[in-house]
Amino acid sequence: MTDQLPRQDFVEITITIRVPTGVTPIVSVDTAKPNPAPAEPESSDLYNVTSKLVGTFYRTPNENEKPFAEVGDTVEKGQTVCIVEAMKVLNEITYDGDKPMKVLSFPVENAAVVEACVPLVVLEPIPEE
Repeated sequence: MTDQLPRQDFVEITITIRVPTGVTPIVSVDTAKPNPAPAEPESSDLYNVTSKLVGTFYRTPNENEKPFAEVGDTVEKGQTVCIVEAMKVLNEITYDGDKPMKVLSFPVENAAVVEACVPLVVLEPIPEE
């Protein structure tokens, strides 16, 4: 039965258990399927704006100002879309694509700690008319 599945779906392991004579070990094997791979974006045309550093993500320059970008806004090359604070330095994160795009979502909550390479802003192409 296992010969019918692709080879990469299996990991082979060997376990040696030593128990005293007269003791019967109870072995449990989890046969659940591994976690599925993350869902692919619905469109390969989506563009993720990411940070190159670890820090705190902010959508606004400060709490009294409006966000750099909102869902539905059009962003141009070089436009700041958010900031990431790292070691008390506010680092502007800009869109570096060639074509204007529309903001689809912000997968990260404002003031959340983010890792490097995590999508901060998801952009989608603007339909040509």
